[in-house]
Amino acid sequence: MPGLSKAKNTERGRGQSLDESFFQRGLHVWVKNPYPKEKGESYRAAHLPERTSGRPIWVPAKISRAASGGEAVVETEWAPKVSATVSTRELKPVNHITNIDDMVQFAHLHDAALLHNVQLRYHEEQMYSRAGPIMIAVNPYKFIKDKDGVVIYDPVYIRRYRDRVPQHQLDAMPAARRAKMRLPPHIFGVARNDFLAEHFVELSAHSF
Repeated sequence: MPGLSKAKNTERGRGQSLDESFFQRGLHVWVKNPYPKEKGESYRAAHLPERTSGRPIWVPAKISRAASGGEAVVETEWAPKVSATVSTRELKPVNHITNIDDMVQFAHLHDAALLHNVQLRYHEEQMYSRAGPIMIAVNPYKFIKDKDGVVIYDPVYIRRYRDRVPQHQLDAMPAARRAKMRLPPHIFGVARNDFLAEHFVELSAHSF
């Protein structure tokens, strides 16, 4: 898919281009899960309960010995702590911000950051996220309501996204007002964008 290819290229540009000197002692990173399966899943109990998540692919860690020869020593941040020697190509830097609705804002956009962000939003019943033009949705298998008790697929949401302020007008607003007027990702927003794009193409075709 073109969208996914674009995302992978973005990851290469932000992650794999990092020089070995970037991976210094004390840096927080994501590392592929080093916990042995045969020793159980107790390490994740306080973070990713088994009832709500499969075995995590990535876990947070901190570099305990700086990179040398293409490898660094890391120590996981979940208890019990586990140390491992890992290739720097397998380390993903942790972003200083998280739980955001548009992940192109990440300094380091990679699969570990994406999965962690989507997981955080899922547990806060935010089912939609995006990475630029790519919509990411997680099925909650239940109706989600907002803080006022309104289901997020209610007609009030249809009207809200149908009548939203166009992006070019948002871009021209002061930051504080833009943040207040901007709507979070939603399938109705995608539908609105597609409708406008199709309408524009139809008008363009009739102009010839």
